[in-house]
Amino acid sequence: MVSWDPGRRLSMVGIKALRNLLRMVDMVELNSRECANLTGLKNPVECAQEIVKAGPTTVIVKMGSRGLYALSEDFTGYMPAFSVDKVRDSTGSGDTFAASLLYRLSKGDKLKDALIYAQAVAALKVTMLGAHAIPPLEEIGRFLQERRKDVESRISDRPPV
Repeated sequence: MVSWDPGRRLSMVGIKALRNLLRMVDMVELNSRECANLTGLKNPVECAQEIVKAGPTTVIVKMGSRGLYALSEDFTGYMPAFSVDKVRDSTGSGDTFAASLLYRLSKGDKLKDALIYAQAVAALKVTMLGAHAIPPLEEIGRFLQERRKDVESRISDRPPV
């Protein structure tokens, strides 16, 4: 599987210029601003649909504290972010999310379960100071055990308000 996060600068090139690259990618992970830059569409559903037309089978639009939108054969919908008591530093949370997602997919998780895991790790990351801070596996496990059902109950096909 090939996963790609275009980042801010490359997303501004636009989807037309990146079509050859997108044909070689299985999964695109990007934030909502990058999605709009890439496609010219602000709606995450429309944006993801446009990217899938270019070749990738999975698109994950990260929306920060509003959660994410995923479009895939395995799972499609909005997934809320886990809430945390205090955000200390969001630097690196998107990269933490991506690394956690790929880690769980490499372990054989289905996309929905990997997304829940990655959302939990990113939520814990923002409570820590520093771009390279990452929570220990035991803490992630406890956090998921306590809060997973709440997030699962709020997965929807409609955007968050």
